[in-house]
Amino acid sequence: TFQRGGPQPLTARTVHVRSELRRHLDLVRDQGYATQVGELHNDSACVSVPIRSAAGTLVAGLVLSGHINHFHLMFHHIDALRNQAAHLSLLLS
Repeated sequence: TFQRGGPQPLTARTVHVRSELRRHLDLVRDQGYATQVGELHNDSACVSVPIRSAAGTLVAGLVLSGHINHFHLMFHHIDALRNQAAHLSLLLS
């Protein structure tokens, strides 16, 4: 577990050092989206955006995932994902 030394890496790219994970989470918070390239599986990648309640609480995420070779295509859809997440957030209000 993370409390006993951190999560075990799933691939060579998995963020598993506590300080690195903290920096990664801070970046995600600042950007408003997250990316993953080869961290869960060597050949997978994704981009994700938060879906929040009317109170601003994180309730879900909207994710676009696929083969790592297509990450550049996924990355170009972040604005569309954000728009859809905002629409879904309104439905939760």
